[in-house]
Amino acid sequence: MSETFKSGKPAFDYRLFKYCAINKHLIDSLVNKRLWCAEPHTLNDPLDCQVDLRASWERACSLASGEQKETLQLILDTPQEFFKNMEHLKKVGICSFSRGFDHHPSASVQWSHYADEHGGVRLLYHFPKSFIEDKQTMIYDVKEVIYEDNVLTNWLASTKAAGPDFINALAARYFTAKNPAWKYEDEVRIIRREPGFLDIPKGFLKEVCFGMLTPKADIELVARLARTHCGCKKFSKIERDGKSDFGIRAVKCEILEL
Repeated sequence: MSETFKSGKPAFDYRLFKYCAINKHLIDSLVNKRLWCAEPHTLNDPLDCQVDLRASWERACSLASGEQKETLQLILDTPQEFFKNMEHLKKVGICSFSRGFDHHPSASVQWSHYADEHGGVRLLYHFPKSFIEDKQTMIYDVKEVIYEDNVLTNWLASTKAAGPDFINALAARYFTAKNPAWKYEDEVRIIRREPGFLDIPKGFLKEVCFGMLTPKADIELVARLARTHCGCKKFSKIERDGKSDFGIRAVKCEILEL
């Protein structure tokens, strides 16, 4: 399991951001302490998690050589069971996060695209490793998205296609292969074995940061819900950072933390 996106502190949690508009979905998430894991075909990019596996396999076979080429070709020449069995790949649930914080290059874009043009929020979650590995959560893995052209094809051409480890790695690669045009998102995904709500224990939501244009009434509502239902104690708000023309920074909202 990749852990390169954790905090710099001793390994104990996964530190992930989620940018959101303030709407009924956010209210539900806070009040019921849960996150939605979407079916792959509902993601905002119609190409995301919809790679034609057989076509990628054929391209990989044309690129591979030696034993790897023979193995790939053997699977192509067999009946369709292998690719039919891989249809279960479309039945998982995906919850997307970002590593984008204030000084991260993607932060301003994230605020505009996913947080209602700075009128929404950025949530910071700390997920303990024990939670991720708990079988009751049905979490398959937590993975960074890979932004490359032909990422699945190239991986298949160079990875030994045999054994259960290969199937698991193939599934992980399938759900994290994304068009390079989306690289600015610096996305990390929780991949769950089925779609639906993932219950989040109280205390995992560590901070709520409000956008530059979040209305006061929305700030007060979200802060109250996050504190009461999620146990969140830290609140901040984005403001301009005078160190550069377009810099932003999060400033603690002292009154909300009382």
